[in-house]
Amino acid sequence: NYRGIGLSDMIDAIHNQRQSRCSLDLAVHVLEAMEGIIKSSEDRVIYHMQTNPSQPDFFPFGFVQPPRRQTDLRA
Repeated sequence: NYRGIGLSDMIDAIHNQRQSRCSLDLAVHVLEAMEGIIKSSEDRVIYHMQTNPSQPDFFPFGFVQPPRRQTDLRA
């Protein structure tokens, strides 16, 4: 379960003075996709996206740690 990965990335981006993967451009793109789904289903036409944000880089190896098992939490 990686619910806090976006926040971790934002903290790391601030610390290392780089652009966060959760950028405003990406958020606007996601909102447009959701709105486009609704519009295309209502109008029964293909919605053509207007936004085209740059793809975020992959997380570096080791940035994401696997979650600990329940048995590990008792230690």
